[in-house]
Amino acid sequence: MTVETQVHKVLDVRGQFCPGPVLAARQGIDGLAEGQVLAILATDPAAEADLQAWAKWAGHRVLSIDKSEGYLRVLVRKGG
Repeated sequence: MTVETQVHKVLDVRGQFCPGPVLAARQGIDGLAEGQVLAILATDPAAEADLQAWAKWAGHRVLSIDKSEGYLRVLVRKGG
């Protein structure tokens, strides 16, 4: 049995390159309450490492990273 994570906002930055995905994620997560989840869809090969570093630096938590659909899907829970 799998548990689905409730996503509160989806940010589609496919086609954008560094620093676009991180800048968009920073702005996108600002409108969320602590504990809510942002899904980021990206195609930039550097986005995986960049988004993980940004989340750690900003006090957020990366819940999952999925590459199965041909693009990156990163779930980030907003920290406090």
